[in-house]
Amino acid sequence: KQNIPRPIIGDLVHIFANDVDFQRPVTAGDSFEAFYQESEESEGRDELLFASITTRNETFKYFRYATTDNGLVDYYDENGRSNRKFLLRQPLASARMTSPFGTRPHPILGYTRMHTGVDWAAPMGPPIFAAGNGTIVKAGRESGYGNRIEIQHANGYITTYNHMQGFARGITEGMSVRQGQVIGSEEHTSE
Repeated sequence: KQNIPRPIIGDLVHIFANDVDFQRPVTAGDSFEAFYQESEESEGRDELLFASITTRNETFKYFRYATTDNGLVDYYDENGRSNRKFLLRQPLASARMTSPFGTRPHPILGYTRMHTGVDWAAPMGPPIFAAGNGTIVKAGRESGYGNRIEIQHANGYITTYNHMQGFARGITEGMSVRQGQVIGSEEHTSE
């Protein structure tokens, strides 16, 4: 209703992805503020300068800052802490968790076994984001998984993204990705 540009809304989702569960309904008292600079060029990109969300009586505030040495832009709270965590809690928008980490009945074989990942489902088409900074070690089709990407992160962690509709332009094995970078799009709602 506020006519906020879509890229700014996308920035808000990325900035607060680790702090706010966007799957929960809005409650009385929830609010947000967005202060952004509109681009004067027709092809330019609006820049979010400050954002604040209050939900469930907790407020999160982040300020835009570009480093002087390499020009990287990130968002920080009033104490100078980055909004980024090691891995995103949810690497795609409009998703629902279909299988959490832990023991579960195997969906095909029927017996109970350890599930060492978290499965998400979403409608066809929303972007899938890299859960953290890392290197793509696999990008291609794999039997049983369809289009698949594996990203190697620090300390031996690997995240995998399966059943993808397609890969983002330019995604190749060996390339580095940043947390929140679009790597593909969702194929369907079931695993």
